[in-house]
Amino acid sequence: MPKDLAAMAEAGFYSDAKHWIDTAAHWGSATGHALDMLQAVKKGDGPAVVAARTLLNTAVAAAGAATQPTLDQGLVVPQVGDGVFQAFIARAKSTADSWLGAVPAPGAAPKAVASFQPYGNNTPDKMFDGDTGTIFWTNSTPVVGSVIGADLGGPASITSVKIQQADSDTVSADMMYHAKLQYSVDGAAWTDAGNFNNAPVISATFATPVTARYVRIIATDVNPGGKWVKIREFTVSTVPVGVASTIPSAEGSVLSDTVDGRVDTAWTGSRDAMAGDALTREFDARDLASVTVVGTATGTVQIRRGDAWTTAGTLKSGYTKVRVGGAPVTGVRLVLDRGPAPVVSEIILGPSS
Repeated sequence: MPKDLAAMAEAGFYSDAKHWIDTAAHWGSATGHALDMLQAVKKGDGPAVVAARTLLNTAVAAAGAATQPTLDQGLVVPQVGDGVFQAFIARAKSTADSWLGAVPAPGAAPKAVASFQPYGNNTPDKMFDGDTGTIFWTNSTPVVGSVIGADLGGPASITSVKIQQADSDTVSADMMYHAKLQYSVDGAAWTDAGNFNNAPVISATFATPVTARYVRIIATDVNPGGKWVKIREFTVSTVPVGVASTIPSAEGSVLSDTVDGRVDTAWTGSRDAMAGDALTREFDARDLASVTVVGTATGTVQIRRGDAWTTAGTLKSGYTKVRVGGAPVTGVRLVLDRGPAPVVSEIILGPSS
């Protein structure tokens, strides 16, 4: 499309419209990759599902880039399609995730808590989908005491919080301009974790993890010009129960991403894998039909029955599914090959039917 329109351009029109043209082209590419992903689901082709998902996410990231200059807000994200692209892609991803069997571990999938109603299809759940190309967009401006937050479903050990507002990490637009970050175990007694003014990104890191079930931002003043609020991602990083790695996490990466039921999030190791390195997920004894791993790591998939670890299959980059069956399993271990820093999006436990 960009090349076709360039050839037809009136003087000055193409350069003025190019930011929207390019964004529309990126969304078009993303839609094509989403269709490829759905076709792969229909065929039962796991590697193709993951490959199409990777290309889809790259295109969505390009579509969400702030490229349009403005007189008073710097670069902003060109808006095209009135949310139709995002809605279709979200449904396609949900279909693929269901087929993969991605289910969050207890406490790994936050639920939204908000004082606002959404604008159109920009619902609160989009804060937790791992995709900065989708948003929760309020249909009103905050008043003092308005809140947007996350319910983790139970007390969790929290290491960091990152809330990405507006259309990018660097541009102040629709967002909560005056906010206090808080956390709570019971939703009644709150602990402050910082005050933020005119901050597209609200974040906090806890050197010693804090225990909480609820995390929120609460408005401490009204917004200038009655602006609404957009939240692209509301990330609460936790120390997951039963998940461990011999490789430390890269900066900004958390092990909980391997069990959060979201293929678009991923844990990344801070260094190359060496002989003997492993990523382990332990759990109560259960019957499993399969173990699926999405990520770039390679090596061996092992399962534990009782006190004994046995090899279930080979871990391949991209998509791996190994059959299990038999007696109840209490753990899965990815014994890593020597190689680049591992990236693991999800360790999926396929229940025995």
